[in-house]
Amino acid sequence: MPFPLSSLPEQHCVHDVIVIGAGAAGMGVALCASAEGARVLLVESTPLLGGTSALSAGTTWVPGTRHAAEVGQADSIETAESFLSRAIGDRTAWGKGIKVAVLDTGVKDHPTFASGQVTHIDLVNDGKPMHSHGTSVASLIAGQDERVPGVAPGAEILDIRVANDKGYSVTSVLAQGILEAVNRGARIINISMGGYDDSAMLRQAVAYAQQKGAFIVAAAGNESYDQLAYPAAIEQVVSVASVDGQNKQAYFSNSGKNLDFAAPGVGLSTAWETNMVATASGTSQSAGVVSGIMAANLSLGVRAPDLLRQMQRDARATGAPTTQVGSGVARVTGRR
Repeated sequence: MPFPLSSLPEQHCVHDVIVIGAGAAGMGVALCASAEGARVLLVESTPLLGGTSALSAGTTWVPGTRHAAEVGQADSIETAESFLSRAIGDRTAWGKGIKVAVLDTGVKDHPTFASGQVTHIDLVNDGKPMHSHGTSVASLIAGQDERVPGVAPGAEILDIRVANDKGYSVTSVLAQGILEAVNRGARIINISMGGYDDSAMLRQAVAYAQQKGAFIVAAAGNESYDQLAYPAAIEQVVSVASVDGQNKQAYFSNSGKNLDFAAPGVGLSTAWETNMVATASGTSQSAGVVSGIMAANLSLGVRAPDLLRQMQRDARATGAPTTQVGSGVARVTGRR
């Protein structure tokens, strides 16, 4: 399908802010450097270790929170990785047969990904080192290491680099990335970036993806606005906000109509650089979690036409307005 490119595209800023820990002093990472109110999250310098976590099929699990059966049994909030480290069963097939495109800053070769699990496409081609934001998001979708467990470790990642080393992209490249993802067979397209100008070009790309049966998942934004960023604000896009470990809206998470789901987005362990772990927060991470949940549910037998309706029914209610959490906190439940 021919798609016109814009000569004066809007800018899209990756939703995330990184904290640099003492162990990573001197790394100098910063996303959206020119954005006001940037926040910093810890980046650890600990090398990643091998291993695979397990969770029994059919069990309900929300990454970043305690297991549903344990809620109310302890005051402290258990992280996803600590829960998975002692979980029972095998979830390595979650996401198997599902291709998830990650439109971001690129996905680096990291030990959390299996050999051949990630296919790389670079639409930026600027010759500069990739920012690790895309690696962080992709690890939440399909990471295989117990320290940075992805929701759907069996999924295939289609890495489409659309943002530069500063975390910026333009509408024309983002739209091109959507078309590339659809034409290469992606069932789910994760976009952990956005801006606040509507775009006919972007809407056309979203419509093309919907026509071909692909789901687009996008971050709501980290500016505490009562407005979703684009493309999350487009009705056909699965928009995702952030909650903390107590299922309360994260202080940075945008609110707004058309919000579909919330997911953990505070203090999640993710892959970083080529062998490190970063504790990251943001609706970028929440979108990655929801993309992983969708991939897992599809691989567990949920039919694509039923996927969003079932996820809406199964979402964990928080009591917050739908403008803050949508249908609730998304969960893996499998076929009903």
